[in-house]
Amino acid sequence: MRVLHRVGLDEVRFVGGVLCVLAVAVVLVLQVPHRFEWAKRTYDANAWRPPVRRLLHTGETYLIPTDFQEAALTYLPPRSTFAVLPPPSPEIAAKGYGIPYLTLIDLPFWLQFLLLPSRMVAPDVAQYVLCFACDTDPWSPRTTWIWKNQTGELIGKVNRR
Repeated sequence: MRVLHRVGLDEVRFVGGVLCVLAVAVVLVLQVPHRFEWAKRTYDANAWRPPVRRLLHTGETYLIPTDFQEAALTYLPPRSTFAVLPPPSPEIAAKGYGIPYLTLIDLPFWLQFLLLPSRMVAPDVAQYVLCFACDTDPWSPRTTWIWKNQTGELIGKVNRR
């Protein structure tokens, strides 16, 4: 009696596994063509943009202003070093400048990618500083600000003595 019961349970497990595999196969067959079509429409919708604009558009999705990204690409020479200077606190960023916390998290990683082959380094050894609503007081005596906008972003070349 026990042997029959065990064989029945094994068969149920096998049938359950087969049903799971079939369900996955059905979902794939139904969804994959739609996903490819969606990807093609997205590609076509962005094809009119030149490659640099597509890149900057990605930064815009992180709510990093386009003019700041363009200035960073324009003013930082390739293979230079830079530091990203964030706002003094997330509260000041949010209340004073309307910068969401997630933008503060993504900003250094995005700029590090965007500005390759330049390297992000510690602020005390950087050739350039990218101030994103930062406190400029400690930097102004030793930095020549080469670009700024009206929303609190600045780019500066650090003067080495």
